Amino acid sequence: MSRALRSLPALLREAEVCLWRGEAAAGIAASREARAVCATLPASAMPRREARLAANLHGALLHLAGDYDEAEEFLDEALALAEAAARHGLAHDQFVCCAGALGDLGSNALALGDAGKALACSKRAEYMLNRAYRPSHAAQGALRVTLGLSQSAIGDHAAALRSHQQALAQLTSPPAIAAHAPPMWSLAARVGAIAAAASLGDAQTARGLADEALAASSGAPVGTDGGEVSREAIRAVVAMA
Repeated sequence: MSRALRSLPALLREAEVCLWRGEAAAGIAASREARAVCATLPASAMPRREARLAANLHGALLHLAGDYDEAEEFLDEALALAEAAARHGLAHDQFVCCAGALGDLGSNALALGDAGKALACSKRAEYMLNRAYRPSHAAQGALRVTLGLSQSAIGDHAAALRSHQQALAQLTSPPAIAAHAPPMWSLAARVGAIAAAASLGDAQTARGLADEALAASSGAPVGTDGGEVSREAIRAVVAMA
């Protein structure tokens, strides 16, 4: 195996860890280098999964950094690579690969203000995850968060509340915990549920959800901040309710 091929998994792992920790700058550097390694390989040696993952991670990290327009380009590329791998039978689980790319694309569309596209991507991704050979609770939960945010964006707060509560149940399930689902996903589900309940005018439910969220954050650190980021986000949503 060439030196480039050996270094590629390490670069992708570094980018994944940075995404999990919320370290955008370092992650972007790692994913950019991974893409550069892919570009040096002959077509016959191109590891399709790694090429897709490099594009997906680069787009997700740019999204994390707030560069939504640039992120869209790489997330579109990741989806195209996932679809191509599926067509040629090269994906480990074609539905999971495509759903992951669609979910990230939907999140980015939401950040760009395109709730319609976000909703369409989320629903298509959900359909694919439901057909997956080994559905992932973590992936389903993350997707439900995007779906809930999209529903809130179009004013369907009741559906959004249901989606966020379903997301939280999936993200706090034993399989998701075992898969090391990023704590920020659960935080997003909790905050989304509180905001949806408040938008429905259900202050009692919003307060109950906030109390549960604050209790959870006190015992479950988010990233490396000891849970303070989650508590501040929860308090901010409650204050706006």
